Amino acid sequence: MAKHNRFQRWIADAAHEAGAAVPAELDPLGLSFEAEGRVVRIFPHADEAHAVIEVTATTADDLAEDGLARLALQLHRLNHEARFEHAWSVVLDDSNRLNVTTTVDVVHTRAKMLTGILYDGIDRAKALSAVVSGLASALESESEPGPDEPRPVAGHHHPHAIRG
Repeated sequence: MAKHNRFQRWIADAAHEAGAAVPAELDPLGLSFEAEGRVVRIFPHADEAHAVIEVTATTADDLAEDGLARLALQLHRLNHEARFEHAWSVVLDDSNRLNVTTTVDVVHTRAKMLTGILYDGIDRAKALSAVVSGLASALESESEPGPDEPRPVAGHHHPHAIRG
């Protein structure tokens, strides 16, 4: 049997404790799976005593750069407001995915606790997805020109749009 690092042993112990089959090969860089329509990732933290849990809420691919910046500001404020309520944070990654993420202690987080944490993350990701959908709709409606405002000509992206 190959020697496993602390993270791999934690995953194997949690799977065994939960009555799940332990995969023959445990990726030392983490695992990813789908649960309730969300992608869940569990991977080792830089501090080997911890692991990171991340659940994808939605993507921000449909937002223009200025809308994405405005959404990021709102999400930053959301993280600020919630920082004392729970250990989850909203993260916009390099692929424009919005995730909820938390760090857990691998020594003290057992299978039943891990299951609860995962479902909590999935619930938070669902709620974040709904909030972001509402914010994105509001951002889109704010950026649409009114009936008396100039509309941009196709291929012309300057603020001084030509009136037709």
